[in-house]
Amino acid sequence: MLDNAVWAYETCLSIDADFADARFNLGLLYTEMRRYKTATEQYISLLYLEPGNPDALFNLAVLYDKHLKNKVLANKYYHEYMLVNPGSNENEKRIVKRRIIKTMP
Repeated sequence: MLDNAVWAYETCLSIDADFADARFNLGLLYTEMRRYKTATEQYISLLYLEPGNPDALFNLAVLYDKHLKNKVLANKYYHEYMLVNPGSNENEKRIVKRRIIKTMP
């Protein structure tokens, strides 16, 4: 089932490489499939299309933090997320701030 969705989004990107929603959804799918490095590639490509996309920044931070165990990059993306998303709710801010502290080099 997930493979079919990946194929559909990849087909969309072969027609329009700048289709941001397809990149985001592929990132989600690859994460679900535990293909974490491939997921990060999609989110990074999305950030080239939409610099400062808060969802891409947050998902990258979580991928680097929880799955790829790269605290430096996790910290970077958590910080960037906080900069572009200052209106997030207080609970979310607390959670992200805790993750920033835990990922400090």
